[in-house]
Amino acid sequence: MNGMEKLIKVMRKEGSRNNPDPLVLGEMTAKDKVEIKGMEFEGDDLYIAEHLLDQEVEVSFENWKTQTKSGGTGYAEFASHYHEIDVSKNKMKIHSTLKKGDLVLCYRVADDKYVIIEKVVSG
Repeated sequence: MNGMEKLIKVMRKEGSRNNPDPLVLGEMTAKDKVEIKGMEFEGDDLYIAEHLLDQEVEVSFENWKTQTKSGGTGYAEFASHYHEIDVSKNKMKIHSTLKKGDLVLCYRVADDKYVIIEKVVSG
């Protein structure tokens, strides 16, 4: 059982005490609206996990270099070499927005509130 399966098992166990149907599948009808069991949820009735939204993050890489390359002419300046890449603390945008038709795993937190915890794809 992988980590996600363990998390889902714990959520089902804890949620079933006061919540008979805690985990359900929903389908996105827009990037911020989901249909669950024939009802649509949006706005204050819906929470979306951060990793499922576009976000800007700051990243840094250490010891990155280009692949070695040579010119093949025999001259020293064309010998096999690489270049350092300076990429310390740069911003990067991660495009993860949900879209219409995406299948999502939702956790019910109240009668009319859900958390979208993951996008589901067929294997």
